[in-house]
Amino acid sequence: MIKVDLCKPDLTIKEIDIIKKIFLDGSISHGKYITLLEKKFSSMLGVKHSIAVNSCTSGLYCLALYYKKLLKSGEVLVPSFTWNASVNSIKNAGLTPVFLDINRKTLDVDLSEIKKKTTPKTIGLMIVHYAGRINQQIKEISYFAKKKKLFLIEDCAETLNTEIDKKKSGSYGHGVFSFYGTKNITCGEGGIITTSSEEINQWIRTFIAHGVVKNSFGENPYPWNRNSVIPGQNLRLSNLQAGIAYVQAKRLGRMQKKRITIAKQYYSSLSKLKDFIFIPKKLKKKQNSFQMFPIIIKDQKLRNSFVRYLNLNNIGASVHFDPPVHKQTAYNLAGIKLDQTEKLSSEIVTLPMSSVQTKSQTEYVIKKIENFFKI
Repeated sequence: MIKVDLCKPDLTIKEIDIIKKIFLDGSISHGKYITLLEKKFSSMLGVKHSIAVNSCTSGLYCLALYYKKLLKSGEVLVPSFTWNASVNSIKNAGLTPVFLDINRKTLDVDLSEIKKKTTPKTIGLMIVHYAGRINQQIKEISYFAKKKKLFLIEDCAETLNTEIDKKKSGSYGHGVFSFYGTKNITCGEGGIITTSSEEINQWIRTFIAHGVVKNSFGENPYPWNRNSVIPGQNLRLSNLQAGIAYVQAKRLGRMQKKRITIAKQYYSSLSKLKDFIFIPKKLKKKQNSFQMFPIIIKDQKLRNSFVRYLNLNNIGASVHFDPPVHKQTAYNLAGIKLDQTEKLSSEIVTLPMSSVQTKSQTEYVIKKIENFFKI
């Protein structure tokens, strides 16, 4: 029987070669590949600074904590339809998350919802670009954030190298990308912060390295002296991981073409099942990284049995995200109700998608979906 993983990393001999090279060199912690990866991202996304960190979550936390440092307290708007890391980073930084509802048809947070939830207590806004799809109103949202002086964080874990009007996700505000094993490029764990603020760049670089600035003693004749200027943490990406991610980033274009090919198969075949499945609107070129391929089951009573059916047939379908964060134990606040989010969470399904998925594997997934609905 054919087996189709939900998402399988695209690893080649080049990744093995770079690991061997770094191992033999001995520079597994610090080294040149961190700098090369950061420069690659800054160039690719059109930002002044990119900062490699040990996870996307750490990156989100650093940005939230930086703003907490400036304003001491306040509320940050964030969608509940997201992985809990987005909200956890706000809460763990000492700020208050305020949940936004989703537009079920577009899978985006609308500007109208942001305006409705903005109050004098609002100091920040976190936009989560979902499933590889850049938020279609990000230009308008960015303008609103600037007008209201809201600190805009973009959770770009799933939207590497997407853009609207030639401006990349992660450059409208301050972005964070993920290198987790399911993402478009991976080194197992890791992430990168993108910003054009020199102040944010310097503060985060210090914070993620134990708060130490090597030359903070002034003219220091003893290079082994280290001075902690802020109470930082160790959130750095290793040179070994950066080397893997750098090799992956250089192959991003080829890997992306493969994802687009799979998406075309899905769009073409599943559109015939419109009585049973709703496929979110196909976006323009470069607006979707196809990190995931979500569909909506119109009869939500069938959703769970549909996913189990695919899993029993060796198809790694899953659900992102159920329950939404505002329904999870850590955030289950009395009186919070987000109608569109709650409905979407009960009917969304994620189909397998990766740049190593074959045409025959995709055809197998489609055939089993047709069998489920007896088409």
